[in-house]
Amino acid sequence: MPGPAADVIAQFGAVEDDQRYGRLVELFTDDAVYYDPFAGPQRGKPAIAGFMAHMERVVPAAGVRFRDWETVADINCGWARWIMAAPGPDGVEVPVRGQSLYRLRDGK
Repeated sequence: MPGPAADVIAQFGAVEDDQRYGRLVELFTDDAVYYDPFAGPQRGKPAIAGFMAHMERVVPAAGVRFRDWETVADINCGWARWIMAAPGPDGVEVPVRGQSLYRLRDGK
């Protein structure tokens, strides 16, 4: 059954099309924690906003894109599986599989 968590995950997936990550900041509570496996935890909206601005510069410059989103969600929790496609040697795409977990409070 689709619900708030499914809506939030859909917005995360949609932002990968234009890679304007700053649009995601409004989805977080003021005390949210966003954990990135490379950069670690970003605590609170100001830190998350700074990280998303960094992502807007780094991800497109690296030629990375995300594809093949698969999601499962209920009202307060959701999960997504995706593939990060990175350019490799001789123009051959290198797929890196990943997962995301979303926990919501008050719809954010």
